[in-house]
Amino acid sequence: MILKKPRSSRWLAAMLLLSATCTASAERPRGPERGPANVDAMRAREADDIALLLHLRPDQRGALVAFLSAWGPPPRDGGEGPNMRPGPPMPGGEDFARHLERFEAEATAHAAHDRSRLIAARSFYDSLDTPQRAGFEALMRLRHAPPGPGGPGGPLGAGPPPG
Repeated sequence: MILKKPRSSRWLAAMLLLSATCTASAERPRGPERGPANVDAMRAREADDIALLLHLRPDQRGALVAFLSAWGPPPRDGGEGPNMRPGPPMPGGEDFARHLERFEAEATAHAAHDRSRLIAARSFYDSLDTPQRAGFEALMRLRHAPPGPGGPGGPLGAGPPPG
């Protein structure tokens, strides 16, 4: 059996480049660690970006922060972490009437929370002048657009297909 040498040093260079690339990508950080400090930094950055886009005056910043705090991601039921709240337990140790009373109290608390969110949104919106309101409305349309073509994550400039 005859062994052949590599045709050129290009083969060796390609192998070295591939191994260096794999090593570099393995050492690259995957992204910021999640935690309360980074959530606060992300919220501050979002407030800065919105203030910049809407050309907010310093006296409008407090209403923006209140709005963003009230309209942040809702707590998720079950589990642990900053956005988690315990899910409702099954009525195993209590009678059904007590379970309904507790459920009604939770519904009242949720309604109060929703009302405070609406008050914060109205307060911020009322603090904006006409051009700022137009920019804010456009920003909200972008934030709440469905994913896909024309929405967040879709190709730029793509819209619904003609027809």
